Amino acid sequence: DPFQPDIYHHLAMAYGRNGMVKEGTEALENALINRPGDISLIDKLAQVYLQQNQMDKLQELFEYTESITLPPSASLSNLRGVYLGKLGKNEEAFAEFTKAVEIDSTYPATLGNIISLGIFLNKIDETIKHLNLALKLNPNNTEYRKNLGELYAQKGLFDDSVAEFNQIAQLDPNKQIECWDAIGRIYMVKNDMDNAMLYFKKAIELGPSNAELLNNLGTVYAQKGLYNESILEINNALALKPEDITFQGNLAKIYFTQGNLSEAERIFNNILKLNAN
Repeated sequence: DPFQPDIYHHLAMAYGRNGMVKEGTEALENALINRPGDISLIDKLAQVYLQQNQMDKLQELFEYTESITLPPSASLSNLRGVYLGKLGKNEEAFAEFTKAVEIDSTYPATLGNIISLGIFLNKIDETIKHLNLALKLNPNNTEYRKNLGELYAQKGLFDDSVAEFNQIAQLDPNKQIECWDAIGRIYMVKNDMDNAMLYFKKAIELGPSNAELLNNLGTVYAQKGLYNESILEINNALALKPEDITFQGNLAKIYFTQGNLSEAERIFNNILKLNAN
């Protein structure tokens, strides 16, 4: 019986398991012909077209879905969002992902997509909301917590940001250096140099050969007017990365602030030799 859609559906699955992508796709297309409007078939066919990067066929499929009445589908809205994103229509893609989240706020693929695109589009408030939704489903996802901490910091919600990085450090001790560094930077933005110094020192205890951390600590010392300590730490950083012009620039500024103009000039001239721009 060639008009039984389930036959084509099962045939497509068999082709797929044997790596016969073209034949499997044709079987799905035949299944949809015999069962028009079947949301599960449309969803599977959209996934196949996306995997094969068949944008023309995917466009035809979505045009077909717009011509008929379908029940709300988070999966299909998510796939449409991915398709629009591939076309560079990011705002439209974000709208589709938003629709998918409204249909089913527990659909992991949509949450991942809308979070990534929200960060790219700098939609801070919406992305914070979606990150909190995702963390309700998976509270141990340290990457989402990192994203949330960074966005809280951008909004000036420093205490919330610090809380997220502290949570990451508890969940994954291997990320403590990264977290203490992030918290130190947050306190620098808050102009709380005592706490910034505390966290940079905690990070350095775990990563004593991390040049960026040594430079950060030196920068904090300079902000506190502890110039000798600052020079020591930045020189320690330069011992690890002698041609880093950021570290050299920081050191030159300290000498300039101290009134040691000859040493500041020497370092600035060295920076120009390394990078004439």
